Amino acid sequence: MLLLVPLAAMQFTDEVSWGVVDFLLAGAMIFSAGAAVLIAIRRCEKRAQRFFVVGLVALSFALLWAELAVGLLH
Repeated sequence: MLLLVPLAAMQFTDEVSWGVVDFLLAGAMIFSAGAAVLIAIRRCEKRAQRFFVVGLVALSFALLWAELAVGLLH
């Protein structure tokens, strides 16, 4: 469902211009982040550990997404 947002935006503006590789990479990132969260929830026994690992996955995902989108870290 998240990948429908840029697909719809591409229909209305020229500012969003994703190719097939962009959609594949975004899908792989979303899938990987979701899988990492599920693994963390199942393996971490303490609530604080789960919170930390899920936060770390979310932060990593956001930083990678921003870097790929606009080169935030350059």
